[in-house]
Amino acid sequence: MIGAVIPVLPFFVFAGRSAVTTSMGVSAVALFTLGAAITLMTGRRVLSSGLRQLGFGLAAAGLTYAVGHLIGVGVTPECWGAAMLRSRPARAGHESATAGQCPASRLRPG
Repeated sequence: MIGAVIPVLPFFVFAGRSAVTTSMGVSAVALFTLGAAITLMTGRRVLSSGLRQLGFGLAAAGLTYAVGHLIGVGVTPECWGAAMLRSRPARAGHESATAGQCPASRLRPG
């Protein structure tokens, strides 16, 4: 459960592109750290194990994105973090979109 929370945490602090890019960075660091920590049990090299875990995580994210793209589901960049903005007042420098203006997903015309 903790692993699933890590990519979501930046959305409580940031909104829009900054939340997405921060989430990607935090997730990459967490994946590498998990892979490196596994070496305590396996005895493998820290760098190779960390990069292996990072590669698997990136592959899973890429596959998820590709499947979503193939079936026509996407979230517009203007709506990234809109669900989090709904529950708090707008701050200077943050997008003012609300969840009502941005659907959670949209179907692209074929």
